[in-house]
Amino acid sequence: MRRGHLRTAACLVAAAVASGGVACGSDDSESDKPSNKPESASSGIVGDNDQKKPAAIGETITIVTVETTLKVTVLGVVDPVKLGGADGAERGKRFAGVRAAIQNVGSKRYTGAPIGEAVLTDSDGGEHQGGLLSESECGGSFASDPQIAPGTRKEGCIPYEIDKGADPQTFEYAGKDGFVPATAEWDLTQ
Repeated sequence: MRRGHLRTAACLVAAAVASGGVACGSDDSESDKPSNKPESASSGIVGDNDQKKPAAIGETITIVTVETTLKVTVLGVVDPVKLGGADGAERGKRFAGVRAAIQNVGSKRYTGAPIGEAVLTDSDGGEHQGGLLSESECGGSFASDPQIAPGTRKEGCIPYEIDKGADPQTFEYAGKDGFVPATAEWDLTQ
């Protein structure tokens, strides 16, 4: 799919994390508590290219990554994202966010960075990498470094800067640095 974009973004995220240049923002769920939330319908397991069509918002897809196994659910779209403090969009653009839940059902800690492993495609066909917002309702450590222990689930929001006239269409998630055999995809228009 778009693994080239995901690898590039993953490298940039890794460099930002290594240099300490990661901003913190507000997140809804930042603890490593065991999950007791019910699972929604699953659209399959990604890792062996068996996803037939994009999942709908609310559906869970199991992603087998290099280091662990994740259950990822897109919970909704935040459009527009309310910005605060120093956060701002370029002229003619706005931030839209994808609210997601990631549950680690594997045996090793998930150390990926969703902003480098996910792509939002808009109604104009533009592909967008996640961004870092420090004082907004979307972003923070969930987007850049969630650190999810086995048996736990975290929820948060991944922000994307898109054109004002475009609408979020699809969300693709690759799991760990874009190196998994396939990406999971959700239709954000349903």
